[in-house]
Amino acid sequence: MKTYTPPTSGLLLFHGLTRDDAPDRFWELDRRLPRWARRSNPIVRRHLGGFWKASLPAMDELGWVLIGQLLFLLPGLFWQSFLELISLAGLLSMFVLPVGLVYYVRAVVGITHSAAGSIIAERRTQMLDLLRATPYPLRLILLSKAAAAVWRQMDNLSLLVFITAGLSLPPIVIQQATLYPPEKQTPIPQIMAAAGLLASVLRVCLEPLMAASLALVTGALADFEISATSWASLVMLAYAVLINLPRLLPLTWPVRLMVESVLPVVLPIVIIGLALHIAQRLLQRD
Repeated sequence: MKTYTPPTSGLLLFHGLTRDDAPDRFWELDRRLPRWARRSNPIVRRHLGGFWKASLPAMDELGWVLIGQLLFLLPGLFWQSFLELISLAGLLSMFVLPVGLVYYVRAVVGITHSAAGSIIAERRTQMLDLLRATPYPLRLILLSKAAAAVWRQMDNLSLLVFITAGLSLPPIVIQQATLYPPEKQTPIPQIMAAAGLLASVLRVCLEPLMAASLALVTGALADFEISATSWASLVMLAYAVLINLPRLLPLTWPVRLMVESVLPVVLPIVIIGLALHIAQRLLQRD
């Protein structure tokens, strides 16, 4: 089996690391990521400090949690009352998910602060001009800065991913069973609940990177961290309101599927691309 070769010892020493400090698991996790998101990327590393030891969510365990949750929906295809049993677990979720929401908001605010602050500091010290003289294109530099901001909150985000995967299903089932009674419209509530669960997990992964990308734009415009962080946080708040408002409308189930499970996954990807493009244009203008 071919082993992964870590970065050169010179790069490790440049970052104050030794091979003993960076276990094999560190390099194995990084190898699964794009180059701009790896902690061994020097642009990412210079913003991490002690946060370089943060771990990604254990994907194998996460996959089994999701599979187990989705399997709970199968008996509801043949025994409609089974969904009511699942909804009883929503009592636990009602206590835990609000706590997860608080941690999520704190993580997003921390990400916007880190991303905006990194750009403002680079502009103030003119370090951005030096970075642009390296072989790294500006877009990759911006992506790496966004990734560094997310890495600084990775421990909290990893926990939130598992909370979302393990506890989101009961509230989603309650919502969908109310809109589409299973005794009349099976398997629609099962399909909607499964799609909603997967979308919720993906949102926890995508929206932090979106927040970092938006903070790069505000950091390119503002001269103070508090202003850039506040504007990026307000944009995220407006996004959260707008993405959830259509749920209140009377929609057919295919349209509701698009609104609740497809758009919340597609829109962050589009916004990330647009935000990076705008930030790149603003910085090139300077």
